[in-house]
Amino acid sequence: AVDVAADSIAIVDANDSNKTRKESIADLVSAMAGTGLTASAGVLSLSSTGGVNGIGDANATLSEGYNYGTAQLSADRTWTMPASAGMSVGDKVVVKAPADVNGRKIIISRAGSQTIDGYTVGIELESDNAAITLIYAAADTWIII
Repeated sequence: AVDVAADSIAIVDANDSNKTRKESIADLVSAMAGTGLTASAGVLSLSSTGGVNGIGDANATLSEGYNYGTAQLSADRTWTMPASAGMSVGDKVVVKAPADVNGRKIIISRAGSQTIDGYTVGIELESDNAAITLIYAAADTWIII
């Protein structure tokens, strides 16, 4: 059985005159890890799935992952996108309005100099259970999918 944390494989090292070398599987997997993937002891895992963030009847900052309203709104609310610092291309923010917006709206606003589909104005969710998904596509750039 392969022990991904301890076993090695043979490779031809193009950066060292095509010499044959031994490389650990854990090191190979770490080299393959990148945006959205982490490596630990030779095992790849998703890292950009984000969490689940319940937001009550309040203004709030959204988190990477799933954000949902937990309470009926008593006023229009502004939910701000997460800051670009720390975001990676492909990160996702999902927003779902509560079951009863009570005739109010959730305004999804950008953070700093971000744009959403090229615009600097916010997005308004006005219906019960309305939802939207945004993907971080480039520096300060969110797109709606």
